[in-house]
Amino acid sequence: MRLFAVVFIFFFFSCTTKQYTPQEMAHEACECLKLSNTPEFLDCDLEIKENLQAYESNSKWMGEFRDELLRYCISYW
Repeated sequence: MRLFAVVFIFFFFSCTTKQYTPQEMAHEACECLKLSNTPEFLDCDLEIKENLQAYESNSKWMGEFRDELLRYCISYW
């Protein structure tokens, strides 16, 4: 019974939403853009959009994300 409780608690906490920094999200978004014109891009893009929804009302976070995204992706292109 204890094992079941431990496993349940582990899965409960591992399924919670991850809090991203603007830098982390920008890096992931840029990596996603590298998949353009591949079937994987659609899934990746959807995941990025879903993750960004939590930060849409935070203009400071979104501003930092935009700046970081430009910096990461410009170095790629």
